Amino acid sequence: DSCHCTRYNFTLTGSTSFSDVFTCNKGSPSAKPFAIHNVGSFEADTPGKMVESLGPVSPPYWVLRLWGSAGKYDYSLVYACVGLLGLKAEYIYMFSRTPTIEHSVLAEMKAHLSNHSISYDSVKNVPMDGCTWNASKL
Repeated sequence: DSCHCTRYNFTLTGSTSFSDVFTCNKGSPSAKPFAIHNVGSFEADTPGKMVESLGPVSPPYWVLRLWGSAGKYDYSLVYACVGLLGLKAEYIYMFSRTPTIEHSVLAEMKAHLSNHSISYDSVKNVPMDGCTWNASKL
């Protein structure tokens, strides 16, 4: 089943560590939230390069670009490339503090990916219509 209402709650837990709680409602916006609790870290001198524990692997993530006012961002573009057993898997995350990404920002995200030879072809939209969040259910 596809995830609806996908959300990542990224919280700093130390000067170079964070927790990241992934939630989604499988199948429909009204389904019970499914959650995965992850932890990660980054080097103090390279805060845009992170690793996150996902079970037996800790893939690297790069924050490629931020959009928003100084000191606070509204959107971010994150990339991960994981190699395992001679295979390569690429992941693109387009984060927004709201359920939608402005069309102009999405166009800039796509252009940034294209300018860096990163394909957008396999990116899938996450259904967000009808989504509500209740922190007590997470």
